Amino acid sequence: MLPINSIMTGLSTLGALFQRPAGPAAAVPPTEPMESSESLGGLSTDSALRELASRHDLRKISPESFSALARQLYQAGVIDDRQLEDLAAVRLELDLAELPPDKPVDVIGFLESKKQRLQGQLAAPAGKTTDSLSATDYNEAADRVARQLEFLQTFQQARAGAWDSTV
Repeated sequence: MLPINSIMTGLSTLGALFQRPAGPAAAVPPTEPMESSESLGGLSTDSALRELASRHDLRKISPESFSALARQLYQAGVIDDRQLEDLAAVRLELDLAELPPDKPVDVIGFLESKKQRLQGQLAAPAGKTTDSLSATDYNEAADRVARQLEFLQTFQQARAGAWDSTV
């Protein structure tokens, strides 16, 4: 049996992995290089969002770049833990669709198609679907896709300069 001190130290270390970095010096270095040599350190979240949006088109972004973007948004404080999880789920969906990780994809279009499929499955008569998800599962999936789309559309609007400062 492990001593309680070892368990507490392990839990403390694990918890530190999930904390937002305190500042630019404490930021976790990305595993992929940023697409620009400019640092986001010291920028407000509004400015960081605009800077990242100016460099990324969600209608033409590779899954690898999308992952790097999600990480940068989180490190800049633009998104919270739940939004990071939602964006990570988008990347998982892209991988499950067997899209090449280095080829551009329309992420917004991809999610819009998924939303339509979910709505179609909810509208199917009971017993007529080949999927085993319950209505509750479909509702939860539809809610997540709606959140994902809402943020990504806001991000894309920031790219176009039509951002209204509410994320």
